[in-house]
Parts: sequence; structure tokens; C-alpha cells
Amino acid sequence: MRGAFHEAFAARLFIDAQYEIHARPETYVKGQDFDFYVVKDGDRLNVEVTALEAKKFSAKTIPNSLNQKRKQLPDTAPAIVFVGIPNEWTNELHDWDAYLSKVTSDFFRGSQRVNTVIFLAEQIFPIPGIGIVLLMAQKSYIHPRPRMRTNDMGFLPPQTSELRLARDSEFFRWIDYIVPPMESSDGR
Repeated sequence: MRGAFHEAFAARLFIDAQYEIHARPETYVKGQDFDFYVVKDGDRLNVEVTALEAKKFSAKTIPNSLNQKRKQLPDTAPAIVFVGIPNEWTNELHDWDAYLSKVTSDFFRGSQRVNTVIFLAEQIFPIPGIGIVLLMAQKSYIHPRPRMRTNDMGFLPPQTSELRLARDSEFFRWIDYIVPPMESSDGR
């Protein structure tokens, strides 16, 4: 479910920015096995999404994943990679900004195929009387010299600390249908 959630979350960012979404079946062919592509005003972006597993954090996991995902993308259009970081990892490394900045800088030096890497860090907070809140912290890194540029960067999540609660949406109604909310002991 985490992988599907991250793909839906990434697709939603593009939908909000007025892109058309085109899902793709898995091909298992190098350079053609990415998740979906988006189109807006004739510009196409290929998108690959990965949700890393909650094994013990290793400094090599993210760079290895980025290099593997890069190989799944064709070099015929700009590309975006989303990387879901498990909640358990956020407590293991104290300076995520410095680590992610170095990882993406090294990655961009080795490849011009990917225009942007967007990290989605899951953070789970228990709220007494309400339940659990999932916060997706988003951090974007843009390639300084990609092979192909994109004209519209409106899909990028805002780089602010604004917290937007969007509980009343089609997506959350779907999640609540699949996993009904638990009632509290007082009947709510």
C-alpha cells in the first residue's frame, strides 16, 4: 500500500498543477519501466516513484535507489523521481538536509537524465482524541544542468513549512472506505 500511496500522492501534485496523467503498465524493460508520464501544454515529463522500505537506515540506500530508478527512465524527455522515506528513518539521521543535498548533488553529477528529485519523508504523529496524523514533508532538488529542461515547474511542492490539512477530499474518502476510521471509546 505504501508504494501505491506514494504514486497517488505524486500524481496528485501534478493534477493540482493542471497536468494530464498517463499511467503505464510495468514493462520490465530498461529505460521504459517508469510509473507514469504527465503532459501540460505539450510538454511531457516522465515520473518514477519509489517508496523505500523501513529496514535499518543505510547511507547507501538512497543513492543506490536513485541510480536504479534513473535506469528505468528513458532519456527522451525530462524526468522526475519521487523517493518516499520511511518514518523510522527520520529519527536515525540528525541532519537530513545536508545528507539529501549531498546525495542529490552526487547523483546529478553522474547523470543528466533526471531533472528533479523530490523526497517525501513520512512523519506520523498521534493526536489524542483524533487518532494518527500522517505528515508528508517534501524536499525538492532541481538539477542545475539537466539534459532536457522543462518549461513548467508548477508541480513542485511549496518549500514552506505551511501545514495543509486536506482531510475532506476524494483521496481521503477512498482511504477511509478501504480502512474505516476506528471509533474511540466514547463513540466518536
